[in-house]
Amino acid sequence: MEVRGETSAPVVRPVLEGGRILDAGLDLEAAFRKFGVPEPTGNSWPQTHGEKKTQQAKRLKELEFENALLKSLVAEAEFDKEMLERIAKEDGQSPSQPSDATS
Repeated sequence: MEVRGETSAPVVRPVLEGGRILDAGLDLEAAFRKFGVPEPTGNSWPQTHGEKKTQQAKRLKELEFENALLKSLVAEAEFDKEMLERIAKEDGQSPSQPSDATS
């Protein structure tokens, strides 16, 4: 199987320039004509790739939720560690010293 050595630059450049054309107030068909994209292909592209953006947005929300949960778990663990260190200090031993309960 032959591997193509193309980069994404040939695709990205027209997409960015097409965005500028649309921002300038020209219609979508004008952008298609400028890049030689057949209208049916241009019209189907957002339907095909728009779904990917929706899935990526959902995944991003899931990851943000998971990140917030992990941050709260770390904060809780740090709080517990701080409390244990304070209790050990009040008892007169450093947190690194083992207790004499085993003797």
